[in-house]
Amino acid sequence: MRYKCIRLIVSLLVLGLVAASLAAHPHVFIDSRMKAEIHGDTVTNISAHWTFDRFFTHQVMRDFGLDPSGNFSSDDVAAVKRGAFDNLKNYNYFIYIEVDGREISANDPENFNVKLDADDRLVYTFDIPVEVEVSGSSRKIEVAMYDEEFFVDMAFADDYIEITGTGSVEYEHDIEQRVYDTGIWGPMVRERVVLNLRRRL
Repeated sequence: MRYKCIRLIVSLLVLGLVAASLAAHPHVFIDSRMKAEIHGDTVTNISAHWTFDRFFTHQVMRDFGLDPSGNFSSDDVAAVKRGAFDNLKNYNYFIYIEVDGREISANDPENFNVKLDADDRLVYTFDIPVEVEVSGSSRKIEVAMYDEEFFVDMAFADDYIEITGTGSVEYEHDIEQRVYDTGIWGPMVRERVVLNLRRRL
């Protein structure tokens, strides 16, 4: 059942993730980016920006009959969301957010959209509401994006973060890499964006 769900999620695409004996390598590749939206002294949203590999792009374009020019209708976007995004709810949308060491849910995304970028690669964007107030002391937001079972390989791009509407907040950010044991696949590296915020003096 687990592998059936994975197939529904990540594509219409992959050649049948039906057995645990499959080779230990990913079938979908994503360049990840994030945006933190700040209004006044509050971080209101963490937005995800995923750019997919060309094989996944081709499969989704074909399976949903999308216009190769990238002129997608609202019905097209809704169909992709239903068929190749919504089931990610079962996997926390591959997003893990901690605020001052406390994990918060990423399971209620908003404003999903799909488009083609200038290189004709498929891009998903969506927002995760967070409402983190920065008042009195510094706050730390950590964002990781990964698939625990490594069928999807996600790595942060060089331009991994955008911060908008800084208002009364100052910030610093960096990427941390942590090695973890996946068991059957052995040690893997997970990346985590660390965003330190404080009230502007």
